[in-house]
Amino acid sequence: MTAPTEQPQIVPLPGPDRSLPQQLIDLAVLAIRRGAQRVGLHYEGMDADFGAPIGWLLRAHKSDDPYKPSSGHRLFVDHQVGCDLADVVAPTWLAELTEDRPVIEELVELFVEGARNGWDVSYERKELDHAIFTKVAKEYQLPIRGLRHSLEASATNWGYDKAAAARGDQVSNNVWLSICEGSQRDVVAFADDGGVHRQVEQEHAAALIRQQAPNSVPVAYWDESHDGWVK
Repeated sequence: MTAPTEQPQIVPLPGPDRSLPQQLIDLAVLAIRRGAQRVGLHYEGMDADFGAPIGWLLRAHKSDDPYKPSSGHRLFVDHQVGCDLADVVAPTWLAELTEDRPVIEELVELFVEGARNGWDVSYERKELDHAIFTKVAKEYQLPIRGLRHSLEASATNWGYDKAAAARGDQVSNNVWLSICEGSQRDVVAFADDGGVHRQVEQEHAAALIRQQAPNSVPVAYWDESHDGWVK
């Protein structure tokens, strides 16, 4: 009697690394430290029915004139899982900036941590507001405050359901935290609580961003062998 032949086990190949690339984080932080007015690192969506992000979008903007916020230099990177990271490099205008500008270190740290936790994050220097306030303060001999820096974190609901949203069962999750240069006590923080945007303590806002973003899911990738997206 012939012994049954053992069938070889089929071991599925490991999928690609779906984590946020360190190169994107490094480029975003470089833009923040070199003085960009606004830097955003967001998860790229396809449509409400797909239910997962398909990559990351990095945007940065720097203007030399606070009264002309739409002018100046821009950075845009669209990256997806498995794509070549050789294109994730600083543009000439950013690479030529060699001096760091003042930042709020806690907000930079939360920017990085929030992005890794699935939040869409944006770091902003409120330079236009500061220029206007400084002009008025000098005219009326008022104390001049430091430049305000802000961090906004928004959690996309990748499990969005139209029927649930119509009932009001699905609400957004947003956290906003701002701090002035030179005054760590000049802090304003807001967060969504059951659909209501309310003021919260600085520690509460930071703790939310340090947690995994609500309803976050892994970034999907394009599978050439199946000619389709894999969630």
